[in-house]
Amino acid sequence: MMEDNVIDRLTLLFRGAVLMYLFVSSMYYLRYGKDRARVMLGITFLFLFVNNVRSVSYPLFGIQMSDNAIYASLIVDWFSITFINMFLIEVVSPRWLNWRRIARLFWPNCAYLLVYLLFPGRHTFNILVGVFICFSIYLYIRVMLSVPKVLRRLKQMYSNTEYLHVEWLWSLIAVFFLLYVAWIVFMVTNIYRIKLSFYIFECVAWFIICYYVHRYQESMRRMVGGGVVSPIIPSDDFNVQHRPRIYEGFDEKLRVLFEEKQLYLNPSLTLSDLAKQMNTNRSYISSYINVQLDTTFYDFVNSYRLRHAAQLLTSNHEMTIADVAEQSGFNSLSTFRRSFSKHYGCTPIVYRNNNLE
Repeated sequence: MMEDNVIDRLTLLFRGAVLMYLFVSSMYYLRYGKDRARVMLGITFLFLFVNNVRSVSYPLFGIQMSDNAIYASLIVDWFSITFINMFLIEVVSPRWLNWRRIARLFWPNCAYLLVYLLFPGRHTFNILVGVFICFSIYLYIRVMLSVPKVLRRLKQMYSNTEYLHVEWLWSLIAVFFLLYVAWIVFMVTNIYRIKLSFYIFECVAWFIICYYVHRYQESMRRMVGGGVVSPIIPSDDFNVQHRPRIYEGFDEKLRVLFEEKQLYLNPSLTLSDLAKQMNTNRSYISSYINVQLDTTFYDFVNSYRLRHAAQLLTSNHEMTIADVAEQSGFNSLSTFRRSFSKHYGCTPIVYRNNNLE
């Protein structure tokens, strides 16, 4: 009995900590969120806070709930998972969500609740739990499959590899998935120790999630600012009909900018910068590089950087590898070595030794 009282008090303590964290975080992201992903995270936190307050208020005010009311309350809790999925979708595919797609994302939750209200009972609830779990797993799989596409899209916008790392997205998705699994276990059990463990894990999980959001906010800003999700390549019919007129002069402009002005030496060069230099828009120049040159903006720019680095290696033997990388437009020595080895089939040092002038 004494042990149960201690566990009860610890459970209330950590649940209170979760409520406080959710409330403070929701107010922060809703007020200071600078992009849709953070605003959606704030909305998610706010819903979780309100939903948890609702759950706590029943025993606090001595409200007795029937089994059907408890099951209906649990189905309302499922909206939390959809809010989380909405945030993840916005992270991996900025600006893809609109009101119509958000409604499509939430309509299954409304359907679950409506079905249960029409056909209440334990059997109906168990069926809905199975359907809900399958649909949630499907959404998580869709999000995970979108991560590699994020890297490919970033390569169409940036030449700087510093902002092309997406490993943090995998970690963020993994934390959410573990939180989802823990919530499922919490939902189907009444064991005090499991409930206490869930609230402790929830505190840690939300802290880790906010850490990733702040730690990689520059990557998120680049993803949103670069228009990652918007299709930047016109359709094939559009290319065929308008290709000669739109692409007229692109060859010569690129030659001047990259061979004479050496625009590639700017380590922060983006597709938007190039489009401004050529007096065109991102869609046209991206289409030209992808369709006409059969490469990405990232690979196109770095091919010039690698050729420049090869010239420096053979013409200036006293220059260090780090200096060669920096003066060729690379801001990461490890990235330079990896790209150089992949392109030339040997390390920069070996290349220099084999091509001494």
